Amino acid sequence: MNTKKNKQILVAGTMAFDEIITKSAKSGKIIGGAATYISYSSSFFTDDIYVSSIIGNDFPVSFLEEMNSKGISTRLIEVSSKDKSFYWKGEYKNDFNTRVTHVTQLNALEFYKPCLNKSSINFDLLMLGNLDPGVQMDIYSQVKNDHNFVILDTMNYWIEKTQKELFEIISKVNLVVINDEESQMLGKSDSIEECAKNILSHGPDYIIIKKGSHGAELFSKHQRSTIPALDNIKVVDPTGAGDSFAGGVCGYLALQHMINFKEIHNAMIYGTVIASFCIEEFGLARLQRISKENIDDRIKTFTKHLL
Repeated sequence: MNTKKNKQILVAGTMAFDEIITKSAKSGKIIGGAATYISYSSSFFTDDIYVSSIIGNDFPVSFLEEMNSKGISTRLIEVSSKDKSFYWKGEYKNDFNTRVTHVTQLNALEFYKPCLNKSSINFDLLMLGNLDPGVQMDIYSQVKNDHNFVILDTMNYWIEKTQKELFEIISKVNLVVINDEESQMLGKSDSIEECAKNILSHGPDYIIIKKGSHGAELFSKHQRSTIPALDNIKVVDPTGAGDSFAGGVCGYLALQHMINFKEIHNAMIYGTVIASFCIEEFGLARLQRISKENIDDRIKTFTKHLL
């Protein structure tokens, strides 16, 4: 449990270019990546955020300046002089229920070897975004703070290809955030409750299982809670929803004197609201235009679910 105020956040993950196709529109080439969405969403709560990632020589400096202006430090982001940034192109079908990947180009990410040694900052919150579990472990090992709170996200690719390494890093963290399909792969059961129990047995204190339009559930070894999704939100692009949710959770927890089951439950509500804004437009466009006041206004419809 972390009891220190003014928590500094380190977000580790991808910064990338996305190109998204839906039934009714195309995004063109836009900025995306797990670390981008997570840090941007966290910045609605705190201006003490650092990002560890790698970008290519094609990434716009103007966006890095925008991140810095929001309290997201970019000084731990590596810039490749010879490679382009990670690029993903995908298409959503059947009212966003199915996503098809057309192009994945790792580019600079293929050679990413995180180095935090130049930073002497004691991070209180470590958000390990979706990355190779070996890279997640590398970053975790470099953060020298025995009292920090560590959150981990992953995806089906790593569950299928590197499950042993994934469980090794999972054993080190406090909170795992995954969706229901991933929880069934990792927890080896059709029962969400049984999956949560199996994953928690590997070491984490808590797990959040996201269920899309059916909300999310939080589990510890002795407690369980559920929150619904927001109704009547027009979906334009769900690509960054999960990372925006995680960023909202992370940002909210950075403001709390103590991190416990109750505060993580409440953090899920803020994460859900931020994700609901994110999906209303392509990429970061909607998040770039809203304020904390907009988030607080939408939270009012969720007040009864706060603990």
